[in-house]
Amino acid sequence: MALGLGQNLKRVRLVIHMGRGDPSCIIQMIGRCGCDGNTGLAFILMEPNRKNGKNTLADFQGPPSQDPDTNMDALAITPRLHSSIGYIPLLQEDPNYIASNKRQKAKGFPACLCSNFAPEEAEALVTLAPQMTVDNMDDILASPLTTPKDTSIVTMIRKRKGKKTKLSCSLPPDVAEILANHLVKDFEAFFAKTLGTADEFLPSDFFSITEAKAVVAALDQIHMVTPHNLKLLESVIGGTWLPGQVEAINQSISDWMESNYFSGFLLSRMEHKEFIESEALRLRTAMEDAAYKCKLITQANARAKQDLADMERKEKAEQKAAEAEKEGARLHVAEMKKKQAYKTAAAKALAREEAAHLRKAKEEEAAVAKLEERESRARGEVEERAAKEKTKVEDKARRTEDKEQAKRKASINRDNRKLRKLKRTASLRDTAAILALHNSTPQSVDVSSVSVNLESSINLLLLNDLSNTSIGPCN
Repeated sequence: MALGLGQNLKRVRLVIHMGRGDPSCIIQMIGRCGCDGNTGLAFILMEPNRKNGKNTLADFQGPPSQDPDTNMDALAITPRLHSSIGYIPLLQEDPNYIASNKRQKAKGFPACLCSNFAPEEAEALVTLAPQMTVDNMDDILASPLTTPKDTSIVTMIRKRKGKKTKLSCSLPPDVAEILANHLVKDFEAFFAKTLGTADEFLPSDFFSITEAKAVVAALDQIHMVTPHNLKLLESVIGGTWLPGQVEAINQSISDWMESNYFSGFLLSRMEHKEFIESEALRLRTAMEDAAYKCKLITQANARAKQDLADMERKEKAEQKAAEAEKEGARLHVAEMKKKQAYKTAAAKALAREEAAHLRKAKEEEAAVAKLEERESRARGEVEERAAKEKTKVEDKARRTEDKEQAKRKASINRDNRKLRKLKRTASLRDTAAILALHNSTPQSVDVSSVSVNLESSINLLLLNDLSNTSIGPCN
């Protein structure tokens, strides 16, 4: 059954909700609080500062839609409206918060007394919660700041357990097992002495091999200290079942350690320890001898290296001197070569100068010859141009004469064409006259006379036409 304020049980007026959930769970727990007219009190235990969470208003950014973690962080620092609008308003300027506040005032709701609106009263209620009862709850809720605190109520403080001591046993596993078996046998004798041969219980019911091994596992903390830690021994075996049980087990351990077996074990351990020490000493001595020999070898190597270095330095010095001598000879040869090169350069310069004078004289002679050749070529070109000009004039006169002849020939051809045309025209006209005369007179016509007349008329026409035509060049 989900227990909530004002729900299911009418007398429930105080609920403490623990554990991180989501706003719907919180609202279910406290949502019906006050429906019966009585003030309710709900404690919601929240982290003061959630790691990687939102702990102040400045941490909330983005749109109003919120995921479950953001809803719970917002619920810890602001009033809630998640059940009706889907998110928790974070600012008093939020329109949903303003609308809800107006609705509550219009409905006559009492002022909110949560820790966001009344932080001092909420802190006082947390302090007064231990003395709150059904009878005085209304008075405390009405005036938490003036209600005195009941000093008779003491807050219990749980004592913290100290650090648990780490148990240990210095015995080898085989020796530890022998001691555990010895403790079991001694406890059987103690059990028989204390209870006799009772059939209801067995010695293993009070102290078995398991408890014996636990005692041996803590042997260094129980028996190797002065005085013996009987309290730890009692804790390891799970408490005292029989009177004198712890003392008997402790005495059994002491008897076993005074036995010949443990003495032999200690003797063998001591011998083993001495053997280890002697071996360590032998190894240390051998290592020291080896180190001394190594040191001698190192020193010998250092001396050999020093001698070798001296020889190398001497060889380098000799080689350097030889190189210096060789360098001096090379410089002398270079100087001689330089002087020889200077002499050779002077001779070459003199030869070049003489060659330059000779070349200059040849160039001057060549220039004079070239000038004469250029003048001769210029005269030849002038004569050639005059001959070409004369040939050109003659060609032009010949072309002009050819044009005139062509024009005269063309004029004669035109005259001939006109003559032929006139003859055809006169012939056609006379033929037409003869045909007309023939058609108009039934008598026979003398064709010869007509032809004579025709020729005379043609000649007249030709003379007339020639008199009107001038023979000559046409413009």
